[in-house]
Amino acid sequence: MVAAALLLALSATARAGELPDWLTGEWLQVRDDRWTEEVWTLPRGGVMIGVGRTGRGGVLRSWEVMRIVRAADG
Repeated sequence: MVAAALLLALSATARAGELPDWLTGEWLQVRDDRWTEEVWTLPRGGVMIGVGRTGRGGVLRSWEVMRIVRAADG
């Protein structure tokens, strides 16, 4: 899924203690009639919040609310 790929990229590119501002915004993947969308907020207070949904054609299949939190140790 898109989130898993983004988290792998996040772990490879983010510097210790920083949240990835490049993740902010809208992300869309479309394959045939299947689609996945995610929207991420700017990092503030050590937290980023995202919402995502997947579907096929005009039918919503699933949705989720996500967060990335900077741990106390960075």
